[in-house]
Amino acid sequence: MQPKTTDTSLLESLQVDLERHARRDERVRAAWLEGSFALGTADAGSDLDLHLAVRDDAFDAFCDAARTWIDGVRRPVGLTSLTFGRRRLFAASLEDGTRLDLLVEPASVVAEPVRPVEPRILFDHDALLEGVTVDPATALSPLPRLREILNTFAFGYTFPARLAAREEWGSLHLNALLVVYQFLVPALLAVRHPEHTFRPQLHNERFLDPDQRAAVDALVVELARAFSESPPAPEAVRRAYARLETATFEAFAAAAAAHDLDWPAVTQETIRRFLRDELAIEVG
Repeated sequence: MQPKTTDTSLLESLQVDLERHARRDERVRAAWLEGSFALGTADAGSDLDLHLAVRDDAFDAFCDAARTWIDGVRRPVGLTSLTFGRRRLFAASLEDGTRLDLLVEPASVVAEPVRPVEPRILFDHDALLEGVTVDPATALSPLPRLREILNTFAFGYTFPARLAAREEWGSLHLNALLVVYQFLVPALLAVRHPEHTFRPQLHNERFLDPDQRAAVDALVVELARAFSESPPAPEAVRRAYARLETATFEAFAAAAAAHDLDWPAVTQETIRRFLRDELAIEVG
């Protein structure tokens, strides 16, 4: 399946229009790109990561009307917002199919965070970016993400049994796929490509090495086959889940060792025992 748009022309046009829009807004004191457009690695599947420094006294009002501000360039079809300390992220899917990640920062704090890449400055009226520190190793440290995935995986260890007990086979299959991309893939990346560990689950598998990608794809195919019947064959599901959990445990152990992080043996043994006792799944 090949999408019609295979180049970055739509995103480049969006960037030009957003820059023009930002320059006309006197509240915006600087604008720059980070992410793939700053690195020169963008493709048609990329987001446009645009950062704006906004006057402190206008910051709240600007964020409250962020959707309207974006609509001045392209109509947002969907928009979500996250807060990172004093910064606000507005992630928008636009009417032309492009994705915009608009990160709005108070002008007074622009120099504070360590940046993962050298910003590609579009304009900087007040020289706010002169004091920016760039350090990919610090900014993209895998440790916070690793701690998150280990804790979240451990929190959800009973889900396979609960879904199987309710015969929610579609949800059980989905749970298995979430384990692959939300936990297994980031752990694999943490060992060989730790700078990509932080990536969200819909944007991470392409950074695996070919042998890792092949192993993950084979596991996904096995899971699909295990759930191909309705209801699925119990033994096929057990085999596929056993392989999934074994691969995930191995990846967790390797990632934890690579970054001197504790992955408690008691936690792993508790999960292994639960899967064996509840679902007759033997994890290696």
